[in-house]
Amino acid sequence: MPSSFVGRVVEVSSGGNLTVLDLGSNPPTSVTVTLSSINVPRLGHGERDDEFFAWDAREFVRKKLLNKKVPCLSLSFLFPPFSNTSLTWISEGASCVGLCAPCRYRE
Repeated sequence: MPSSFVGRVVEVSSGGNLTVLDLGSNPPTSVTVTLSSINVPRLGHGERDDEFFAWDAREFVRKKLLNKKVPCLSLSFLFPPFSNTSLTWISEGASCVGLCAPCRYRE
């Protein structure tokens, strides 16, 4: 069963990955959220160099979302061979801070 919560963005590790702190749980727990349906340049590590505009993408998302409250929707399910898998979406937060705008698809 899906559960919704309001969280605060505490870390932006790249242009597509966020860490959201669940403010409703005691003690507060952090949830890693990956933005879907977008392609972001990858930050380098080890032997790999940064892709072009990787830091710019990270800084753009960081300036828009860091320390902002965002409504999230979380869904946990059993997925063999893993014991427990959880998916989390930012339900309305991305559009309310100006990261995206809703669009209508042709039917």
